[in-house]
Amino acid sequence: MAELPNLRRTRVRALLAVVALVGALGLNWSVASGAGAGACDPGDNRATCFEGNATTCTGGQNPANLPATNTLSSGGIAQNAANADIIGVISGPSSQFLNLTILNPNVQIVGIVVKGGDAYNVYTSNVSDMHAPLVGQPPGNIPAISHWFVCYNLGTNGTTPTTSPPPTTSPPGGGVGAPGAPAQAVSGTPRFTG
Repeated sequence: MAELPNLRRTRVRALLAVVALVGALGLNWSVASGAGAGACDPGDNRATCFEGNATTCTGGQNPANLPATNTLSSGGIAQNAANADIIGVISGPSSQFLNLTILNPNVQIVGIVVKGGDAYNVYTSNVSDMHAPLVGQPPGNIPAISHWFVCYNLGTNGTTPTTSPPPTTSPPGGGVGAPGAPAQAVSGTPRFTG
């Protein structure tokens, strides 16, 4: 029975030696143990994650450096925003998701920045339910959006808008099936004659 306390002391000394070695080598214990390497996690394979903050499309406040001539900004808080080209709406139980509606067909998205926690995600196209990078230990949580902005250019769509002709009450040429008449669905009960 006297050996049991000695065994515990030996194990404690071995554990302390490992901790001292990790400290002496300058290793971060969380990296050595496999828990969180410190890199941000976008939580979405459609986004790229950057640590820190971004407030403009180009320049020092955005390492992603999104060259764009137009910006739609939430104004520094996670509010809905709109201009003549785009509408942005925040949704979710804790204001975690951003969805955009493109009003102008000539909008060419350069990047959509969604900030929350200590990092931000950059999306290169308009997709549904965009969000900030995950926070907390794996699996992580989607934080509330602190602010967001869209960097975009206006190009040309390359298509000519078309308008549909108004419906007619009687098709040209005299009736259903006539040249130029709209197609109509036919329904009925099959009969076998025999």
